[in-house]
Amino acid sequence: MELKLLHVKDLKKILNMLWEIHSYRSELTEYFFEDGKGFLDSAPTPFGWAELYSEPLINLIWYLLATIDTDGELIKELKSKASLAEVEAIFESIDDPELVDFGEGVEHTKYLFLCIWIALMRSLESVQVYGRSLNRLMEDVAQGNDKALFDAVKLDHSITANEHVQRRIAIAELKKDQSFFKRLANCTKSRPEKHSPKLYPLRYMLAVTHEIGLLEKLSMEEAYELFCLELKVYDGNGSDPAGSLWQFIGRWKKDNLKPYYST
Repeated sequence: MELKLLHVKDLKKILNMLWEIHSYRSELTEYFFEDGKGFLDSAPTPFGWAELYSEPLINLIWYLLATIDTDGELIKELKSKASLAEVEAIFESIDDPELVDFGEGVEHTKYLFLCIWIALMRSLESVQVYGRSLNRLMEDVAQGNDKALFDAVKLDHSITANEHVQRRIAIAELKKDQSFFKRLANCTKSRPEKHSPKLYPLRYMLAVTHEIGLLEKLSMEEAYELFCLELKVYDGNGSDPAGSLWQFIGRWKKDNLKPYYST
């Protein structure tokens, strides 16, 4: 099988990089949430990350890197690289980074870093749960899709501060849309259903291959070769692993490429 849009080795690197970011999630978020020194209580105003959900995932990564790019060379160097191998090497070379002072002190940058980090982590979680980033869900909300809005609120209650969600809430208030507010209230009392952690890598790669237009072009045999044999993100054992994987992909498409999403 020839993967003309993206080489298998690069797909493996993407998977590894995404999973490496995911692996730091608990450690870093716990550091902030423990809040032993009252860090959160001393947060500046404004403080939040809802507007960052209107940004594509790649922008969030650049913003996060900008907080540790003290001389402006890190991002410049990353953007100059042509291969994922070169990008990966640069990430591996980063050791004990220092935060940038954007004019309001390094302590302020810690809050900025936290906001970007949370936005990035929740967006990756959205890929796991819904098969699309929160940026994509906000695009749907902007087009008037309430299902996308309620799904996003379940994932992060603070997303109600996003301008697209605020617009919909304001309209509902003026129209006295009690049904909308009842559904919104129910979403703030729940969280989305979690999937099995062992399938996170597969869900990531299904989302990635869908975004680049590759998933729809794969036959059952090609999907088995890519996800089971090459990437090893799905158990290739059993009496019919190719058929089992194909059924999973079908369910994933049904759950994530839904007609009630507009993009």
